[in-house]
Amino acid sequence: MVFRAAQKVVVKVGSRYRKGHRWELKVKKMWEAKGFVVYRSAGSKGAADLIALRDGQIVLIQVKVNSKPSCSEVAKLLKEAKKCKATALVVVWNSKKREVEVYNLNLTRRKVTNNGRANNGSRKKRKAAHLL
Repeated sequence: MVFRAAQKVVVKVGSRYRKGHRWELKVKKMWEAKGFVVYRSAGSKGAADLIALRDGQIVLIQVKVNSKPSCSEVAKLLKEAKKCKATALVVVWNSKKREVEVYNLNLTRRKVTNNGRANNGSRKKRKAAHLL
C-alpha cells in the first residue's frame, strides 16, 4: 500500500465573502440569543443564508452587506418561505450608516440601529414591496 501525505489546500477568499460570513455569524448569534436553533447554509446558493427554528416557527433569513437583495433573490426567498409557511427576513448591514436594517417580507419594514433599538423616526409603516 502506498500512502500519500495529505496536501494542504489553501482557498483564497475575497474580503466580500469574509464580511458576509462574519455578518451571517453575528445574525446567527442574535437569533440564538432569542432562543432559536439556527442553521447556516454555508456557501450555498439557496434562498436563505440562515434557517432559524423555535417551537414550530420557521424563519428564513437572507443576510446582505451594503446592498439590498435583487428582485430575483427576494422572489426566491418568498417562494421558499411560502412552501414551508415560514417568515422571510432580509437583514442588511449598511456600513456607511453603521446600522442594521431588517426587512420582514411578510409584513412591514422595520429598521434597527446598530445598538439594537428600533428606530421609529418616521412613524409610517411601509410595505416591503419596494424590495420586490
